[in-house]
Amino acid sequence: MKVFVLDGDGVGLDFALRCQMAGHDVKLWMAPSKHQHVGEGIVTVVKGDWRRFMKWADLIYMTDDSKYYAALQPYFDEGYPIWGTNPKAAALETDRKFGMDVMKACGVELPEWHEFSTYEEGSAFVREHGGRWACKPFNDADKSKAYLCKDAADMCYMFDKWAEEGNPKCKFLLQEFIPGMEFAVSGFYTPQTGWLGGVWCESFEHKKFMNGDVGCNTGEMGTVAKWVKDSQLAREMLEPLTSALATLNFCGHIDVNTIVDKNGQAWPLEFTARAGWPQSYLQYSMNQGDPCQFMKDALDGVDSLKVKSSVAVGVVLVLHPFPWTTDVDPAIHEGTPLYGVTEDNIEHIHLGSVKAGKAPHIFGENIKDKPCFVSAGPYLAIPVGLGHTVKAAQKKAYKLLDELSIPDSPLYRTDIGDKMEKWIPELQKHGYATEWAFD
Repeated sequence: MKVFVLDGDGVGLDFALRCQMAGHDVKLWMAPSKHQHVGEGIVTVVKGDWRRFMKWADLIYMTDDSKYYAALQPYFDEGYPIWGTNPKAAALETDRKFGMDVMKACGVELPEWHEFSTYEEGSAFVREHGGRWACKPFNDADKSKAYLCKDAADMCYMFDKWAEEGNPKCKFLLQEFIPGMEFAVSGFYTPQTGWLGGVWCESFEHKKFMNGDVGCNTGEMGTVAKWVKDSQLAREMLEPLTSALATLNFCGHIDVNTIVDKNGQAWPLEFTARAGWPQSYLQYSMNQGDPCQFMKDALDGVDSLKVKSSVAVGVVLVLHPFPWTTDVDPAIHEGTPLYGVTEDNIEHIHLGSVKAGKAPHIFGENIKDKPCFVSAGPYLAIPVGLGHTVKAAQKKAYKLLDELSIPDSPLYRTDIGDKMEKWIPELQKHGYATEWAFD
């Protein structure tokens, strides 16, 4: 199969490599960015206009749902074999108001939220009403302004600080803070097949930078996931959306993240209407067989998805100064060796911003340069452990980390999965996470 990976975020190398290892002819194209060397020497990286590869491909895999969409619309209209959501369906994630309106129309109960155009408006609302809120930009244009305050004063301070920097790039909402357990569910859907495999992927994100969910929000520093057949959360959050997804001609992976409160009520927070990161890396390890054949089959109307029932624990491994990399010279992240990646463990060590290079190795009493994987950015790798329980998968994930040796003080959390010990029994009291076990 000819597989074209259209990578808008610099996260498509691992999928491209796994397709290549499965015998497919693969080309990886990445959006112009600071890290233009990712994948070099590992897979075929192509530059220039991505359009010239669209007719070449039997399968086009998209890593995101926001870039190049105006130019992609004709390809969706003409029925190109694209695994990824079209611009209208992508708005479930990229336009938060649209996503919530769709949920509401499908009968899903939503937490309280309010829409604003300026930080002054948001600050005035919080000063009047008090309380604790989550600030969420409507799209990725102001992604750095996503913020969960500790109290009303905290939120007002941030609004005042942002107002000094200028007007927001897009509208934003304030969503009522609901204490509880963050728990997500996702699935693969195409109009040709409906939900694939008769399974749902339940997951727990770890968004904060440091152990104990302390520090800034990085997106995610690790994830725990499991494919299940019986999911109360899917019945509440995903199945009601089926007709809406069909109307939107949605294709690919869709996730709804929720908070389950102390009374057992699940409240939806947001959609991810694309491959999730690092969740997709966990799914690569949990899926059985060819990494991309089920996608092509689904586009042709055949459901061939096969998955493992294991728990997966994935740990994100990064280089400093991650996550504060916006104004950093990209050369600072180039060339750090990933010692310890072997033919035996690469199945479960998923490569991020990496390229082929050389680095010093010990040969007897000598030091010689030898080919190996080296960094091409700060987001290095995601070791994924599988096991029948969270604890067993966690042990394997950190064993994989121990097999790696990386100079320059790499960073990762050492507690990915720990909170599941308390959360799983609590969720199971309310009928959720019934196929999970911590120990």
